[in-house]
Amino acid sequence: MFVYFNQQSANPEIIPLLTTGQGIFETVQYSENTLWFWERHEKRLRKSLNFFNAQLAEFDLKKFIFDKIKRHSQFNSFKIKLSFIFPFDQKERLLGEDSIIIQIEPLPDSENDTNKIKLKAVPSPYLHPNALRLHKTINYGFSLYHKQQAIEEGYDNIVYYDHQGNILEAATANFFAIKNNVIYTPPVSLGFLPGIIRGLIIEHFDVKEENIHFKELAEYDCFFTTGSVQELKEAVQIDSLKPQASSRFREILVKWDKVKQMYKDGLLK
Repeated sequence: MFVYFNQQSANPEIIPLLTTGQGIFETVQYSENTLWFWERHEKRLRKSLNFFNAQLAEFDLKKFIFDKIKRHSQFNSFKIKLSFIFPFDQKERLLGEDSIIIQIEPLPDSENDTNKIKLKAVPSPYLHPNALRLHKTINYGFSLYHKQQAIEEGYDNIVYYDHQGNILEAATANFFAIKNNVIYTPPVSLGFLPGIIRGLIIEHFDVKEENIHFKELAEYDCFFTTGSVQELKEAVQIDSLKPQASSRFREILVKWDKVKQMYKDGLLK
């Protein structure tokens, strides 16, 4: 991993912010000479900054990222994480290049990666929806803790359900289910971050936003998660439930590649 912070040394004022989870971030995938769906990521980033009463100074953020990527031309694809660390005190502030921490992590070749995962269902630690859950803050403690526990038990990720049994999201991804060829995903009103890839799936596929109850998962034919770096992953197991392999998910993957090509050809923003 390569980390860039435009300061000669770490600003001591940033340490208490990092240790208390005060900051927001955005994760973007770079591959095929493309910063995938950048416009949507930047729009969401600015929306979150506005929520915390912060603004970005006038500079080309995309060019700023590409300048860092060019230093590592020996790699073909990256996970790019942009973090903006500032107090959540709602005071007006202008954030410039020296407010950004950029983490650039080379990704493995796609042919060596798998699009199948196993999920462990976990009750959400949050009793009610809250505003911070709608933004990518750097406080991911609960999610990463529960995900690591699941990994130690042989799973790849978790899927949260709320106190009423409604499925919410995975630790770092959104959740979809398929029944009778219809795609379902939980509504954002339940209180979770609506991802960029989730939005694209809803936009380009016939998707119903409805509650998916934990106790009714066996009624569905197939499950998958979406995330900006991992894109689409088929969940071949949730706890002891192992749905049959679905041709519907393979069809979705084919169409997803077409959506990506539209973006690369400049037909989609």
